Amino acid sequence: MIAPFLHIKAIAFIVLTMLLNVQCSHMRFDAGPVRHIPRKPVISPDYSDITIPPKIAPLNFRAVEKAKYYCARMYAPHGDTLYIDSKTGAFRIPPRAWKKLLLANRGDSLSIVLYGKDTVASWFQYDAITMHVSKDTIDRYCAYRLIDPLYKLWDNMGIYQRDLQSFEQTTVLENATLVNVSPEKSDEPVSKSCVNCHSFYNKNSNKMIIHTRGGSGTGMIIINNDSIIKVDTKTAFNKSPGAYAAWHPDGNLIALTVMSVHQFFHAVRRTRDVIDTRSDLVLYDIARNTISTCKAIADPAQMETFPEWSPDGRYLYFCSTPMPDSSFTIYNDTAYATIRYSLKRIRFDQKTREWGKLETVLSDTEANHSIILPKISPDGRFLLFCEAHYGNFPIHAPESDLYLMDLATFKYSKLWINSDFTESYHSWSSNGRWIVFSSKRDSSTCARPYFCHIDSLGRVSKPFILPQKDPDFYSSFYKTYNIPELVATPIKDHWRKLYEVAQGKRGIRKAVFEK
Repeated sequence: MIAPFLHIKAIAFIVLTMLLNVQCSHMRFDAGPVRHIPRKPVISPDYSDITIPPKIAPLNFRAVEKAKYYCARMYAPHGDTLYIDSKTGAFRIPPRAWKKLLLANRGDSLSIVLYGKDTVASWFQYDAITMHVSKDTIDRYCAYRLIDPLYKLWDNMGIYQRDLQSFEQTTVLENATLVNVSPEKSDEPVSKSCVNCHSFYNKNSNKMIIHTRGGSGTGMIIINNDSIIKVDTKTAFNKSPGAYAAWHPDGNLIALTVMSVHQFFHAVRRTRDVIDTRSDLVLYDIARNTISTCKAIADPAQMETFPEWSPDGRYLYFCSTPMPDSSFTIYNDTAYATIRYSLKRIRFDQKTREWGKLETVLSDTEANHSIILPKISPDGRFLLFCEAHYGNFPIHAPESDLYLMDLATFKYSKLWINSDFTESYHSWSSNGRWIVFSSKRDSSTCARPYFCHIDSLGRVSKPFILPQKDPDFYSSFYKTYNIPELVATPIKDHWRKLYEVAQGKRGIRKAVFEK
């Protein structure tokens, strides 16, 4: 009978000790006056004055302020106040307490007060950092490609998914992890392939595509629940494979760009450029395994790229520019810097498969820039796009910025959230209340995923970077996040079958051109 009694006393002692430790964190300030510093503290990453989803991983941070000892007090109108001590200035927020605090304060604000103790053992505090907890949820997952920012060859890359409610990152497909699926075989490994251009149907990971190039064979991998096939989209019409995919709302048609793409490097200013010297748009019909097109979207006198369907499927938006003349060359000519794309659209009848009249939505002359990467909100109200001085590859353009167009009026404006460095690939959440985009604002070299809230009037909040468990993660992580896509459901873990299909071990479906 003594052991249970002692066990209970031990538990009670531990609980009491935990409570006292929590209390100690704020009771310290009662020992003497706390000096007030009338400004907000500098923290990294910068999470001040942002809007966050009600479910997001803890926004761990580092205080970029000198002190001998630190303490952070987190509070909101509802729920318990959190106290976190730190000897180094790095703060890791307890996930359970953070989750509980956010859910209790949807639509309210959350504040963080930073305290520091200097060498004379006196405390000081800064003004509170505040963040708004939105009522609008965000898709739980974000898929992206990780790649070296200054690569010469496509080595050590992969597609990954991140659970935004935790710090868990899982692998979807890597080109260097698995050399051969079977030890008995010596087929060409995936490790020599370029893995790129992932795309989801209606933000649903059960229906998606991944493109591969070189190595084990170029093709488009289509995942449809447990069915995984690889399609060779090259036909008699298009000698190049399809890329830059856009799913039609019917879930069967995919608009693709077929192009002749070239990469070249600079000695000064931009490190590199990527341009097309020929490109067209085609439609791939999954059920019929056919490629089709028309002159309006595959004009020999034009280069068309970056297709994007309106949510009702009645219009195909894309970027277009005149074809360079026969004397054009990218290696000893600066004419590439004069190539600018306009934003166009064309009506499409899903039942008859007939195309309508081609329209110019925004010309490069009117914008005085090249218009790139049109992405339409799920409700069809807004179109988000990039503008750069020239070309159609914004990730290498330091001047690339985000613009928003109201499709009800076709008025557009530059978003205030842009930085002095590259803003590039972007995507919408399934409810249209959040966007994620790639930005080089924190390093000028490596693109990172940033998120911001956007309301029904098109007003955007201050962006915040993808949170990491280690507050110093980005200071030593030298890969670039490419093509961030918000996804509602997790991508299934069927890596073995996916690798076998990627390597062509289950056969390759050959698309047929349909005139």
